[in-house]
Amino acid sequence: KIFLLSTNEAKKYFSVGNERICEPTNYAASSKEIGYTLGGTYSCSWWLRSTSNSHPNRAACVDIDGIVDPDGTGISSSCGVRPAMWISIN
Repeated sequence: KIFLLSTNEAKKYFSVGNERICEPTNYAASSKEIGYTLGGTYSCSWWLRSTSNSHPNRAACVDIDGIVDPDGTGISSSCGVRPAMWISIN
């Protein structure tokens, strides 16, 4: 199953903020809708599956600087998607 991380999972599996910084693919970057230069590095925010703590029309996300934002951004905003999956090795 493919899913988006929750706010808690994003903090748990990417324990340091710079690990959460996401570089968009060339295709996403070419749209000019997603991705920003942060200290010379091209990065983008990305969606989490958690709903916003305080806004009904927002979803939690990870900002371009790798900070988990539980209040999130508007659901009409352009953010990246960083899918996750569990792999069982038996």
